[in-house]
Amino acid sequence: MANSTVWWLIAGAAIVVELLSGTVYLLLLAAGFAGAALSAHLGFGIVTQLIVAR
Repeated sequence: MANSTVWWLIAGAAIVVELLSGTVYLLLLAAGFAGAALSAHLGFGIVTQLIVAR
């Protein structure tokens, strides 16, 4: 499974949990995970993806 797919799945899971809990914090985390997925699509390494996700 590609790194970008894993990041998209994690972002989707964070959005689902955010909708169930009603916190804004998980929505911001999901945005970071989506950014990491986009950096994976652009071909950056795992270190850059982790920095973007942070």
